[in-house]
Amino acid sequence: MAALIRCGLLGLSFRAGVFPQSKNIVRYRLTLPYGSVGINMTPPVIDRSMVTSAMVKDKVLDDVHRKLDYNQGIPTQLFESLRASLEDQGTLVEQDFGLLLHICSNGPFDCPTSKRLQLVDEIWSKLEGNDLTPSTKLYNIKLKAYCRNKKHFNALDELMNMKKLGLNPDKITYSLLIEGFCLKGDIEGANSVLEAMKASQLAINVTVFNSFITGHLKAGSPEEASKVLDLISSSGLSPNSQTYFNFASFYAEEGDMDSVVKYMMEAEELGISLEHSMLLDLHRTMVANGHASVAAKLLQIISEKGVFSLSFMQKSCHLVAEGFVDAAVELYTVMPKADDGKLLNNSGSFLIKSMVVNGHNAQDIFNTADKVVEICPRSIAHRNALLYAYKADQIDLAVELLELMISKNHTIKVPYIVPAICGYQKEKNSEGVYRATKLLLNLPFAGIRDDKIDQLVRCSYPALLQCGQSREDIVERFKEHEKLWNSIFFLDDVLTQGFDVAINNAEGKQLDGSPFQWADGPNNFFKFLPQQIDSCVKALEFFDKQPSFDQENLNYLTGRLVRYFINSRNWSLLEKFLDGLLEKKIFLVQTLKQISLLKEAPSNIIEKMDQLCVGTSSLNNQQRPRTGKHLTLSQLEQQSEEEVKEYLKKNPDRFLPRLVLLHKAMDADDLESIKQRLREIQALDFSLTLVQTMRVITKLIQLKETEMAIFYFDELKKQTGDSYKPTVPLMIAEELVKQGNIEGALELITAAKNSQHSPDTRTKLATRAMFVSMLQNAPTVEDVSALHSAMFHSDPIYSGTDSTFIHGSYIRKMSELQDDSELVNTVLNVYQAHHIFPVHDFVLERLIKKKDVENLKKVMDIGNAAFGSNFFHHKLAISFIRCGMPARGATILKTPGLKMNERLISVNCQAMVRRKEIDALESMVNVMKEMPVSQATMLSHLVEGYVTVGNLKQATESIQQFALDYNLPPRKTVEFLLKAYESSKEDAPEVLKSLLSKCSESATQSQDSSSLDSDSSPTEGSEPPSRTDSAS
Repeated sequence: MAALIRCGLLGLSFRAGVFPQSKNIVRYRLTLPYGSVGINMTPPVIDRSMVTSAMVKDKVLDDVHRKLDYNQGIPTQLFESLRASLEDQGTLVEQDFGLLLHICSNGPFDCPTSKRLQLVDEIWSKLEGNDLTPSTKLYNIKLKAYCRNKKHFNALDELMNMKKLGLNPDKITYSLLIEGFCLKGDIEGANSVLEAMKASQLAINVTVFNSFITGHLKAGSPEEASKVLDLISSSGLSPNSQTYFNFASFYAEEGDMDSVVKYMMEAEELGISLEHSMLLDLHRTMVANGHASVAAKLLQIISEKGVFSLSFMQKSCHLVAEGFVDAAVELYTVMPKADDGKLLNNSGSFLIKSMVVNGHNAQDIFNTADKVVEICPRSIAHRNALLYAYKADQIDLAVELLELMISKNHTIKVPYIVPAICGYQKEKNSEGVYRATKLLLNLPFAGIRDDKIDQLVRCSYPALLQCGQSREDIVERFKEHEKLWNSIFFLDDVLTQGFDVAINNAEGKQLDGSPFQWADGPNNFFKFLPQQIDSCVKALEFFDKQPSFDQENLNYLTGRLVRYFINSRNWSLLEKFLDGLLEKKIFLVQTLKQISLLKEAPSNIIEKMDQLCVGTSSLNNQQRPRTGKHLTLSQLEQQSEEEVKEYLKKNPDRFLPRLVLLHKAMDADDLESIKQRLREIQALDFSLTLVQTMRVITKLIQLKETEMAIFYFDELKKQTGDSYKPTVPLMIAEELVKQGNIEGALELITAAKNSQHSPDTRTKLATRAMFVSMLQNAPTVEDVSALHSAMFHSDPIYSGTDSTFIHGSYIRKMSELQDDSELVNTVLNVYQAHHIFPVHDFVLERLIKKKDVENLKKVMDIGNAAFGSNFFHHKLAISFIRCGMPARGATILKTPGLKMNERLISVNCQAMVRRKEIDALESMVNVMKEMPVSQATMLSHLVEGYVTVGNLKQATESIQQFALDYNLPPRKTVEFLLKAYESSKEDAPEVLKSLLSKCSESATQSQDSSSLDSDSSPTEGSEPPSRTDSAS
């Protein structure tokens, strides 16, 4: 509604007391107050035409209205979304045009003034093309857009156009026409409009005088302008901030710094200081008129006045749009990022976004991103530039940015490049796909979990085919990667045509083994396995003969196939596959014998697995396993330790008995024996598998042997590259913190952040728990700070809202070690670095209980910046209530302009119920009796709280009191309490049964009444809510 008032459209929403039947800009909310006792009021039927029909349009309109209500400004992207969503719904109506024109008065904030005026003309042309006759109010909005953007329009022509349309100018029209004349310094024209205004007996306000001040200054008569200032007072009016802004704006165009400051100071002395946005407009005016050096001095004066909310962001974006990038960066640099705890988002990426939107080249964008990072080292301006380029469908710009990032040694990941390939594919631009694919190919390979191979197979190759490129074209273009592409072609042939075709097409060509080690590579083999099992073995033999196909690649591929057969329990196919491997002398790794489902296999399959499964070192040395009879792993594990040692004496070159002895030592938690067995395995050049290494590391950590655990973590990295789970080094780091070795823990946290493993939900939760444990066990403030910094400095594992829990644990730990002032500084630092304020309830309640007013004010400033004033005022009030100060809480909730957040109130009431904080809950309910919230809902929370602590008598009294105050309580609440009596095996009071009966009667009457107004009977079994439930 506030947006409509500012648009001058409030009168358009109602015509002759009837809601318009076309689509509306605003979705009306109907509020039903409690009626008189005993009155049965039928709810009104709201026509569906009152609500916008499209969900997309609803969301966009909500965003626009929220930003207008909070004066946050509308960006180009949101404006275009609004415009498109309105046009998609059919013919635009007057409210739609009014909203679009109103936005153009001072926005979109990231587009140049010339573009704003172009948008105004386009919108008005569309209105005329729709044969829609505008109202005077709508015409005024158009004139206002001209004036705010300082367009020199012909006021008389506009007045004649209004007459042709049958429109009568009102006071606002005359005021805007006068302003139009005055912008050109045409005092004579302005006076003619003023005379017409007097003839119509329209009151002259200070806005008209302000326009004449501008007119006289533009006409070169500053003395006359000063006389107008005196005339305002003699007319019984008072000058406002706009009066002095008009003076200052004129002298800003001239570069007269002294005069600008003079009128700024005069306004301040009169208590009508220029608003922040006005001050920044003066700076922009100086810059736009070629007075950059003077503008810098003005900017310094402005910056000393404190924080500017979002004004500086919007004004700097406008400077970028006008082409003054250096001035925009200077504005971003000088504006304070924090002042007495009042904070601003200081990432600077909005500058980059504005440059992308306004068509700046890649080099300029990159240079500006460098400046932003220099100012704010934690900013990710370069990555954001890439993101904004993709969002704007500027694929060439994105690729140019990627090339610049690579040339400057920025870390490039696969997801940065893939959107470019997809964008070029959509455009059927083969050269573009080649260009982006080249960037992808040049990325370093990161092991099994690498996304690079995934995207080459699933994205780049299909994109090139769709652009009409053949395999020969691709290989010719990427000669240095010929083996890799041959492997990609092989995988595609296997998936689409089978093994035989793939082998024939690959005959005489060299393949690269890395795509077959890619996590999803073997999945291409599964499609034709039942029919072409012999050909599959032939393909493995073909790989074995490839010079560039190393043993690790072959082990991974054969292992995946064997696991596939075992997991599907296809024993006949597995036996056939194993026979083929035996014939071709292709061996398997030991870990495959540890698959639990293998125990269900027939004995002949287990025997063949024993023959094929050898140690990793044997595989690497291409040694054929012995065919003699040896005990299997499961047989050895069933023997006693002495029996295994005896077996080892007879077979000293066997790996399995040493492995079993290691397992038994770990089961017994015998650290010395574990160390001995590990030294023996290492001395004999046996290699533990990935699973075995993980088990060893876990056991060593449990036994607090961190030094050896670190050694085996290094061994693990040799096997997996950077594809290890981050929880592995973090387990060791957690134990090191407990031992007081913070430096070692910091190194392992860095190793965890270097992991390329894609974590699942379980891994993320485990990682979070380890981070929290480290923070809780750190002994000093310095140690806690060092650990926290390491966790979140450069490429953190957790970011955004996912990190809130860890930051909260950090603040709680610091609260144990710091006084209030130090704790508030810690909270401030967390917000500045990560833009979140965790455990705010905990911090607020601590300061409230200690009555630390000064620090509480600082925390309030942080909270207002983090959550918004409305939300944080609620949290502050609730904290006072929980601390036993309900009167203070009530005072805060009665703050003028505060919008009651009933959902937040309900969530906190439920939290009090769970914690059994009944005193706080009672205070909350009492405070809410004076607030515009559902009393029925508050009653249900209170009754639930009493039931939770077993005080059924008090719950009953609460319902009785509600019945006296508000007629009938909600039936569900009464039923809930009756069930509580039944569960506790107590007799329910008759008063509750009586109230339940009355609720049922009221519901029946409501149902009968509503059926008289409907054409069809209610759904059988449905039960409309009582009057009180509807109100809630």
